[in-house]
Amino acid sequence: MRLPVLSFLLVFPLSVFLTWAILGYVSRRNMLDVPGERSLHSVPTPRGGGLAIAICILGGAAILAAMGEIPRSLALSMIAGGAVVATLGWIEDRAGLAPAIRGMGYLCAAALSVWLLGGLERIEIGTGNLELGWAGFPLAVLGLAWLTNLYNFMDGADGIAAAQGITAGGFAAVLFGGAGQGGAAALCAIIAAACAGFLVFNRPPARLFMGDVGSCLLGYSFGVLAVFGEHSGAVPLPAWLLLLLVFAVDASLTLVRRLLRGERWYSPHRSHAYQLLVRSGLGHRGLLAGFLAVNALILGPLVLLAASRGALPAAALSATLVAVIAWFGIQRRHGWN
Repeated sequence: MRLPVLSFLLVFPLSVFLTWAILGYVSRRNMLDVPGERSLHSVPTPRGGGLAIAICILGGAAILAAMGEIPRSLALSMIAGGAVVATLGWIEDRAGLAPAIRGMGYLCAAALSVWLLGGLERIEIGTGNLELGWAGFPLAVLGLAWLTNLYNFMDGADGIAAAQGITAGGFAAVLFGGAGQGGAAALCAIIAAACAGFLVFNRPPARLFMGDVGSCLLGYSFGVLAVFGEHSGAVPLPAWLLLLLVFAVDASLTLVRRLLRGERWYSPHRSHAYQLLVRSGLGHRGLLAGFLAVNALILGPLVLLAASRGALPAAALSATLVAVIAWFGIQRRHGWN
């Protein structure tokens, strides 16, 4: 585990410096997130700070690939597809971009990644496999594209997108390291360190927002690592569901609800459970504290325990059921109409 630890220690101060430098740049360029329908903030705030995260992740993947620490397929998926996602996100943060163009770009990046990684013909379920055959490729592409978008949808409260990156990246690093995938573990540690450095400026009250360039790339990166982890057997998909559970449940159920109500799924809104909690009086600090507690003290340890006992599918199913019940409870108490 020396390489992952060293990666974190090197990338964290680099991320802090890059984020500080980008904060000055976007402020001078007047790249501001102006409060609107979806916003939980009340004053214009600089955005695009996730560029620092993107530089760390893509640069880190390139260095690990040059060192021979990660497979070529993983490196190409992260760098080529990640560059597309980050570029589209940066354009959106700077000048705006039509949702259709962004969506097609994310689908293309996802398709490239899944193809490079060899598709997804089966999913490990406990001691057996769920055979997907030819359907595995389009399902994996859609899942990866959705994860790219849902991470962006959940980046609406101070600190939680960065905190998700820290906890998911950190626990995934432990799982990959324990399975003998030191290079992948180092890549996860780089993601965690990049998010930790950014959080210095994004903790409540946020001085800088991540923007699409960071949030979409984080969702994409975790999706790529999930497909790779399933292929290698080191970190199967149920583990990723647990690591990203709060984001996955809130974004997915909110999307389904909006579609059933005939609303445009991509239009601004404040009906996510996390948004309702902030508006209910919990505030950004309270939400971030609660989010970190759930991820770091419950879901993360649960992943490690379940993985060691061969019980990841059962743990993922049980935790998802609890999360769904909690989502409905929050909606009914604070926002159901």
